[in-house]
Amino acid sequence: MSIEGLIAENQSLKEQYGALRHELDQLKRLIFGARSERLAGQATAPPEQMALWGQSVPAEPPKQEVTYTRRKPKKAHPGRASLPDHLPVEEIVLEPQDVDTAGLECIGQEVTDTLDYRPGKLIIIRRIRPKYARAEADGSTTVVIAELPSRPIDKGIPEPGLLAELCVAKYVDHLPFYRQIKRFERDHGWVVHKATVGDWFAATCSLLEPLYQQLLRTVVDSDYLQVDESTIKVLASEKKGKAHLGYQWVYRDPDSGLVLFDYRKGRGVHGVMERLADFAGYLQTDGYKAYETYLRKHPQVTGVSCLAHIRRKFFEAREQHPRLAELALAAIGFLYHVEAHCRKRGRSAAERLALRRRVSRPVYEALLDWAEYEQKNNLSSGAIG
Repeated sequence: MSIEGLIAENQSLKEQYGALRHELDQLKRLIFGARSERLAGQATAPPEQMALWGQSVPAEPPKQEVTYTRRKPKKAHPGRASLPDHLPVEEIVLEPQDVDTAGLECIGQEVTDTLDYRPGKLIIIRRIRPKYARAEADGSTTVVIAELPSRPIDKGIPEPGLLAELCVAKYVDHLPFYRQIKRFERDHGWVVHKATVGDWFAATCSLLEPLYQQLLRTVVDSDYLQVDESTIKVLASEKKGKAHLGYQWVYRDPDSGLVLFDYRKGRGVHGVMERLADFAGYLQTDGYKAYETYLRKHPQVTGVSCLAHIRRKFFEAREQHPRLAELALAAIGFLYHVEAHCRKRGRSAAERLALRRRVSRPVYEALLDWAEYEQKNNLSSGAIG
């Protein structure tokens, strides 16, 4: 092609590029930009442009600035809703302690109702406290009345049984509060606002905080822990109906059976760093890099692999390496059989250790030697290699 032809082709391509660029800008504006064609920051054309058309820009009237203070009316507190009359009532009469009321005049009584939950039913706990007038030596009169027992929530109506039911139904039976509220209204005729239940739950969490901290200390004091993290969808309180992906970190002490749940918004290493800062012993995990980072910074902790995760890799490799995968799965299956035998027979920890050393250890060491040999001599890549 001649130089003139190349120049002409170049010019044609430039024109096509310009047209396509303009079309792309238009599409972006339709998708992402404002639909209005008014120029940003310009309500009318400038005076010099209006003069070209024989027009003048009308003068704007002077602006008047008006200031005022908006007062938001206070919402009247609805007060405590009365408990349903049809619920069963358990009356408890509280007499003053260490006071002989035999010769005193009863001048009335104080009645306090709270709400408790018994399996399958709601019940009103009605505490009745008689008031007595006692004449003093100086001629004055003192009112004598029993003290109310402490409650989980100061001046609140829920008894421990009701708070326990709300928490167990939420976390064990997976019933959110709005479903529990509907169930209470349907089965017991009791109406309660969801904000009230939320406040009760927050107060319950505060009451349980010391127990959680003690559980954390007990678990970390162990010398053998199993740790894993799982995703969990969490409804965001600031955006109704919106959920974000959180992580439930689970720390389990196999010896005692204690389990610690630690919710985190992310999967970073800072969670395990914080919870296991003082841990020393054996830590059994999968191959997630956060655990490797933790182990490098805590030499007093020995990392232990999880046989279930190892088995999964061989299981996934069956199609590509059927012979090798089946051999590995058979050996791992034998190790699982030994553990099942111990559980079925109720073997103690010492008996399990002896059986593992005598039966399981030779099989496991043979499996390791076989895997290293196959990887070195017969495998270079693939699902197993």
